[in-house]
Order: sequence, then C-alpha cells, then structure tokens
Amino acid sequence: MDGALHGKLASPDVHRIAAQSAGRREGEGVMHGGGRDQHMGNLPAEVTSFVGRRREVAEIKQLLSGARLVTLTGFGGVGKSRLASRAAREVKRSFSHGTWLVELASVEEPDLLCEKVAATLGVVSQSRRPPIHILSNYLERRELLLVLDNCEHLADACATLAGKILGAAEGLRILVTSRHRLHADGEHILPVSPFATPEPNELSTSGGINRHGAAMTLFAQRACAVDPTFAITTGNQVTVARICQRLEGIPLAIELATPWLRTLSLGQILARLDDRFRLVTRGSRTAPPRQRTLRATLDWSYRLCSPEERKLWAGLSVFADGFDLSAVENVCCEEETAQQDVLATLAGLVDKSIVVRTAHGSAARYRQLETVRQYGRHRLRETGGEALLRRRHRDHYLRLCERAAAEWFGSVQADWLNRLRRDHANLQIALGSCLDLPDRSATGLRMATALWFYWRAAGLLPQGRRWLDLALEHHSHAPSDELARALCINGWIAAAQSDFAACEQAAKECRAIARCTGSTSAHTYATHILGLAALHGDDPTSAAALLDEALTHYRSTDRVDSFVTLTYLQLASMHLHLGNTERGLELCQELRATCEAHGERWLRSYALYLTSRAHWDRDDLPRAVTSVQECLRSARPLGDLSCIVLAIDQLACLEVAMGVAERAAVLLAVADRTWLAIDGQFPRGKGDAPARREQCRTRIDEQLDNGVLEAALRHGAALSLDEGIAYALNEEPDPARTGHSAVTPPAPVTRRELEVATLIAQGLSNKDIATRLVISRRTAEGHVEHLRAKLGFTTRTQIAVWITERLRGEPLK
Repeated sequence: MDGALHGKLASPDVHRIAAQSAGRREGEGVMHGGGRDQHMGNLPAEVTSFVGRRREVAEIKQLLSGARLVTLTGFGGVGKSRLASRAAREVKRSFSHGTWLVELASVEEPDLLCEKVAATLGVVSQSRRPPIHILSNYLERRELLLVLDNCEHLADACATLAGKILGAAEGLRILVTSRHRLHADGEHILPVSPFATPEPNELSTSGGINRHGAAMTLFAQRACAVDPTFAITTGNQVTVARICQRLEGIPLAIELATPWLRTLSLGQILARLDDRFRLVTRGSRTAPPRQRTLRATLDWSYRLCSPEERKLWAGLSVFADGFDLSAVENVCCEEETAQQDVLATLAGLVDKSIVVRTAHGSAARYRQLETVRQYGRHRLRETGGEALLRRRHRDHYLRLCERAAAEWFGSVQADWLNRLRRDHANLQIALGSCLDLPDRSATGLRMATALWFYWRAAGLLPQGRRWLDLALEHHSHAPSDELARALCINGWIAAAQSDFAACEQAAKECRAIARCTGSTSAHTYATHILGLAALHGDDPTSAAALLDEALTHYRSTDRVDSFVTLTYLQLASMHLHLGNTERGLELCQELRATCEAHGERWLRSYALYLTSRAHWDRDDLPRAVTSVQECLRSARPLGDLSCIVLAIDQLACLEVAMGVAERAAVLLAVADRTWLAIDGQFPRGKGDAPARREQCRTRIDEQLDNGVLEAALRHGAALSLDEGIAYALNEEPDPARTGHSAVTPPAPVTRRELEVATLIAQGLSNKDIATRLVISRRTAEGHVEHLRAKLGFTTRTQIAVWITERLRGEPLK
C-alpha cells in the first residue's frame, strides 16, 4: 500500500493482510503481453516428457531452502535450462508471488539486463529512475523465484544485479543457469553432468525402458515421437546403448540424433556417429571431451542436412528469441529462391529438430535452441555471409516498424502491439546493427522514431529514449523534418519523465532546423515540445497556448495519425487542469470521434479517462463512472498498464464519492498493487489527482470499520489484474453492490465444503483436493461448484478470501 496512507488504511497490519492474501492465491501476476495474466509466474508448459534428474531436482530444492543464489553450471546442451525449469515448477508453491523464467540468450547488452528482468515480471517504467531501483522496490515485499537462464555472456552484470536485488528483497531466491559460475557473493554451485550411459554387457533383459537409465530412456521416448512403433528390445538395446555412449549421455545430442530414425536405421546412425567422432578426435584436442562430442553431433546433423538446409540453419542464427515465416522469407530468401522453397527447407529443419515450432495464436512462430543457434552463427561466419544477413535482418525490421507506425492509428493496434512485443529482441538487435555503423545512423533514427507509440503503449519509455538518444548522438546527416520529428518525440518522452532541460534542448534544436530549412513542420514540432515542457512544468497557461498553436498547425496539414491526435489529449488535460472543464470536454469529444471513426483504441482510452474526469468536475458522477468503465473496456485488449491502473484508481475515487466505500477499498487495493509494477508508486505529478486519491482514502477509512476494511483489502490484493478489471466492470458478482458481506455466505455451507474451501485457500487444485480428501476428482469439482453457487462467487480467489476471513474468527471444529 502507498506510504502516504493514514489511520486504519495505512496500518502495518493492512500491509501484511494484503500481502498474505495475494500470496495465498494460485494466480497472481500483473498484466503483461497484451493483457494476459500470468498465474504463479511464466514457466513454459513442458511439451516433451522430463527424464531423469531426480537427484539433481531434489538437490536444487534443498539448496533453495537455505541459499538465495544457486547456479547450475555445465556446457551447452547438458540440460541446465530444462532442469532449472523443472525444479522451479516443483517449488513454485513455496513462493507466494510465483516462479519467473527470464531467458537471457537474446540479451546482448549488459545495460539491458535489468530491463529484461523487469519486463518479464511485468514491471513498467515511465520515469528516469534507474531500472534497478524500480525493480528492487517492486521485489521488496514479494516472495518469488527468479530463474535467470543462459547467463554466461552476462556473468558480471548478472552477479551485480543479483547482489542488488537480493539485498533489497528478503523473500527473493535466484536460480541461474550458466556455462560457468557468476562469482557472486553467496553463490552456491551445482554442476550438471550428462546422463550416465550403461555398458552394453550390463544391460538387463527384463523390465521397462526405465531400467536402462536416463540416457536410453530419453532416446526411447524421443524415438517414439519420431516412430510410434519404436521400442527398446533385447535385439536393439545394445545398439541404442552404444549410440548413447557415443553421444556421452548429452541430452541435446540425443535429441538431435533421434529424428534421423525417420531416414536411417539404428545401425546406420551408430556407424555415422563412429565416423564423425573419429574425425573429431583428429581435430581440436583443446576442447573438453564432452564439448567435442556435442560439436561432433552438431557437425554430424549439419552434414546430413541438404545444402539448402545448411544455409538456412546458418542464416537463422541472426534472429533472437524466435521469428516468424515472413521474417525468414525476407531475411534468408535469395532473390532467385521461391518462397515455397524456403518454406519447404524450414519444414525440413523443423522435422530434424534443428528448429522448434511454437504456436502464437493463428500465426506459427519458430525458434532455435541457443546451442543450435550458436553453432549456426559459427557456420555463418565461416561463410562470410553474416554482414549481408544482418543487413537484411535490419531492413526487414525497419520495414516492419514503419508499417506498424503507418497502421497504428486504426483497428489493428492490439495485433501490432502483440507482434512487436514478440519481436522485441529482434528489434533491439536491428537497432544495435544500425548504430554499429555510422553510415546507418539515419536508419536507426527512422526505426527508433517509428516505434514511438510502442515505447509508450508497451511501457518502455526509458528504453525508447535510450535508443533515440543513441540514434541522435550518431546522426550526422543534414537537418530535415525527419530529424525534427525524432527530436520532438524524444522531447515528448523527456517531458513525460519530467526532464524539462532535455525537453527544452530538443525544442531549441527543432527551432534551429526550422531556421535552417524554413520548415513549418520543424517549427510546429518545436512549439509542441515547448508546450509539453510547460504542461509538465509550472506554467499551465503557456502550455495551453503553445499546444493550441501546435494543434492548429497540425490541423492545417490534414494529417490524421496518433502523434497529431495525441496533441488533442495533451491540450484537453491542460484545460482540465486549468479548470476549463467545458473546453477540455469538447476536445475529448473531438478526439473520441476521430478515434472511433478509425477504430483506434489507444488514445480513445485516454480520452475516455479524461472525459470521466470532466464529468466528475461537473458533479455528474454516474456519467463519470460510465466513461471510466468504458475506458477500461477500451484499454484492456492493448494491455496498456498505465491507462488501466489510472482508470481503476479513478473509479475507486468515484465509488467512494457515491457512497460505496467497500467497493472503493477493493479497487484501491487492486490499484496499489499494480502501481508497484509502474515505477513503484502513484505518480506525483501536477494536478489534483494525488489530492483526490488521498481524499478517497480518508473517506474509506472513515466509512468502514476494521473488519470490513480488512476484508475488502484482502479481496482486492488477491485479485489478478484481469480479475480486478472484471470486478471494476461488474463482470463478477460484487458483494458491495448486492448487499452481501464479503465474509458472510448467503447459504449454509457443509463441513466437507468448508474443508474444500480451506484447501483452495492453500492453493490446491481440484486434483490435489481429491487426493488429500480421498474422494474422486469429479466429487471435488462438485464441491467447488456448490461453494461458488452458495456464496455467489465466480472465482476460487473469492472462496479463498472468504474462508480465510472465516477462519480468523471462527476456527473449524
């Protein structure tokens, strides 16, 4: 809760209640990735069976019970990532705020490490505060496990980050995978070895495949995926054992070998492995033996690929964190090669497990395991083709960004936002490629400028400003309208971060361009930026005049896009701040009409937020509530965390003004927890929003007694953001509106249903409840449904909150 609270609403017990309630539920998270809640973290589903490693999993769990930083070490392909994910999955109930996987293979710059971790957790930063401070503040009261995967290229940065956030968050544990240790204070090391392989003469002739050990079990299970009729028998077990020996029990090597059963027999696979490894032993002897084995397996797979497949394998290494088919066609397709041929070649690599297909809605997406990708990069550099492929990669993503910018002011905003989020790592690589070469700085500036809406809507303003600063620093071309627009966008971000000196400097540079070129556009950009500086500064009257002048110039060009219409929003906000309610409402209505004519959601959402504020100023509370709820409906598909939490916060203030204090307390608890994911606190900017919020808190404190207040806070703290939005929109039963107490059931509950409710509060699934109570799963599901019906609830969270309150005052007999 906010540190400025007073009285009951600010008591330490309320902090504890909210934190405990959030910890008990089985699905806490913040909105991330287009509005989807992440329940208990973001660990990926296991698409293939997990084999062996029981001892290692148990050892990791034991280490994490006492150590706060555990590093799994071992060479690439030994299975560190899969082991870490499995261990994290098994301990997730020990961490009330979830287990979170941060994949770092695609992060090439140490400076971006903290931002990557924050983004994975859903922490949004719009300010100039150092990301490490925002992240530490967010983690301070949380109990969670971070899995930092593939850290070897960022070892120093990871060690520094771990030291800072572990010092700030007592409930934090970190599990690392790396080819070598981080050399961080308090680090506990667990080496990960390949699977043991049996001697052929020691093989058993009875029992299931598990009798042969993990290496042969893994081979058999992956072979069954290729050929469902495959089985280890007394006739082939010796050959399988020898294959696993040749592969030295390395999981990745085994997984790369089994797809060849589609075209080769076991004997042929063994013979080719023998030939390949004999060649390797004549080669480099400086690498560790098992690393030579993995390289040999990759060499062998590479040589068995067709020339087209080899070339594509190498070309795909320029992508980071996945890619789609259009990217492959644009980056890796030669002019003389038909696109259907590229698709067939890609399908061949998927068939051989060199490329992994992942699903993202209706569009397929692909990725490579990092070891396979690094091998491909080595091959690409051998051919001398890396520079060409990186240039094509950069050009493809430049076209993508500029197309997104052109289509952003329309009905496909959510699609574009989700697409850019998925390709975020590739965008960073493309921007970095532009700035590596001075003659390409103009390209980098075009790309960073085109993404202005993405930096804002995705909550990435600091990162956007970083790229724009770098691009402007490297820019060496003549003054132009494009340069002025980039300066204007950079000044807009600076103003949003209260960096008024940078904002005014950008305005001066725009004016210099206007004098040099005679450009009206550059002069308008300068006027716009100066208005923004005044808007966020101490001169609201000047801000209104300057923004009005800029808007007049924009209108004269007949341009209709997000950046031009953004001026309406800024000017409306300024008029409302000045008390010019009717003018502010008029501008909001103009903006809404323009947005709705184009199917635009993003600015429409903010226009509805300000419309609600205008109705509030006119004491028309019902219309204010209707407008802010419509704002939430509009913003939800985009996942713009800033707009959503502003709306929830304002709705809470409106509810208490209308006399519904219990509901207001629930909404404020949702907002408070979400503000922690945005710079750690409610924005303390200009205007009377902070004062209204404090007044809301005071009224809640005055109108609710301790028991009802605590129950409402527990309820709000236990809701995920999606559930909080549903609550705000009355999409679930609301005790505050129906007249039922948040802790009193409307119908009698049986003893067995009380037992089931208690287990739900402990985070158990229906299956786990059935096991604990020795009943069928269907019976357990029936009890849960009866509880929901009797209590008038729609979620398990509400049941957990209710039983927790009941147990505090009425222990089960």
